[in-house]
Amino acid sequence: MTKFPDPHVQIEDMIAEDDKVVVRNYWTATDPGSGRKLEFRGMVIGRIANKKIVDHWTHLESPHLA
Repeated sequence: MTKFPDPHVQIEDMIAEDDKVVVRNYWTATDPGSGRKLEFRGMVIGRIANKKIVDHWTHLESPHLA
């Protein structure tokens, strides 16, 4: 995330069952052009095998002003 100089992510939920892990998160950052704070949320689903993430699916909402 090199576009934003100060990204911060907060994990809101983490749920694991069988070989899947779901993480729901909240991001904040500063837009370098305007100096305004942005926020957005996201979710990642990962599938684990042999102690490694072997598949993952990500959804991020579009950033909006905080």
